[in-house]
Amino acid sequence: MRKILFFIDLFLVVACQPTAKKVETVPVPNVRVRNTEGGISFQNGVLMYQNQPFSGWLTVDFPNGQKAEETPFLNGKEEGWATKWYENGQIAEKRLYKNGKKEGLHESWWSDGKPRFAYQFENDLHHGFRREWYASGSMATQFNYAEGQEVGRQEGWYENGKMRFNYEVRNGRLYGLTGVKNCMTVWDETTKKFIEKRIVER
Repeated sequence: MRKILFFIDLFLVVACQPTAKKVETVPVPNVRVRNTEGGISFQNGVLMYQNQPFSGWLTVDFPNGQKAEETPFLNGKEEGWATKWYENGQIAEKRLYKNGKKEGLHESWWSDGKPRFAYQFENDLHHGFRREWYASGSMATQFNYAEGQEVGRQEGWYENGKMRFNYEVRNGRLYGLTGVKNCMTVWDETTKKFIEKRIVER
């Protein structure tokens, strides 16, 4: 019975996930500028190069000359896939931008290739799942968002697998164990009352 309820719950979470829309970006010129070159600055969130909004690729190198980061810009704003690497060559992050705003799936990995986080964005806001993992490979958190606000089931675990928090957000209210240090008023489904809960270490 528990297994059946678990799979029903899992199905509802997946089925209610906002679906990521296809993001079409504009190709940027194949011009590459290192972050150490003169004439580079940010002004009001716009990347300027030689006093003009920059269109091309801004790159960052490790001290040994190996590529560390590359980010595409169009008219001074991020446009397309930005990528980071570890010094060992392992990819560290891939993030998608549209007109300077976060879009689509953003992913990161630990230096050994294990997943670190996976976030979904729409118009610079969390929209969809938000997952994080410990370096050991065990899952740390799993949140669900719609237009920047938490919705539905939210879960977190300690690295040893013990539940850290487990609550649901419905109509802006939290139901369940929030995992915060301080007292918080939460809805108790058993008593059908709001109660003060003090949860140990977050």
